[in-house]
Amino acid sequence: MAGVSVKLTADVAGFKKNISEATETVKKMDAQLAVNEQQLKLNGDAELYMSNKAGLLETKLEAQKKVVQETDAALKAMKANGVSPTSKEFQKMETNLANATAEMLKTKNEIKNVGTEAGTAKKEAGGMNSELRAIGKGVAFENIKNGLKSVTEKLQSGARAAVNFGKKIAKSAMDSTAWADDI
Repeated sequence: MAGVSVKLTADVAGFKKNISEATETVKKMDAQLAVNEQQLKLNGDAELYMSNKAGLLETKLEAQKKVVQETDAALKAMKANGVSPTSKEFQKMETNLANATAEMLKTKNEIKNVGTEAGTAKKEAGGMNSELRAIGKGVAFENIKNGLKSVTEKLQSGARAAVNFGKKIAKSAMDSTAWADDI
């Protein structure tokens, strides 16, 4: 029995090392995702945030796949070496596999959601762009309308002044004619 235990430990040790390295990569990606989130809050560049998040999640997913593969391989090696499925170590490895699989599926959903969020953000940005253009046209129209109103008022004022001036000239001409008649 001691020979089986030594061989099993050696077989599983390689898997555990690979699982540990992949798990470390997952932790680093989680930390990078947190940094990415804070950068978005700081500078508000949603496009850069989405791009970074998608890349980080892809890297995290690859590391999680490796964890699942290595954990599954360790379970198979344990079975091949006669480890009982009811043993504490075997059950712990099965739990690790289930947890790693669940985390991997969660990351796949996050990647899917990033794509959906990016599409939604793009649609919203396009909608905002259209709204801004419409507002710009409305503002431009309102400015033109106000400008025309101002020009019209000034033309009317100028026309009144011209009519008054014409009346004064006509009165002056009449006064001159009356004066000439008096001479």
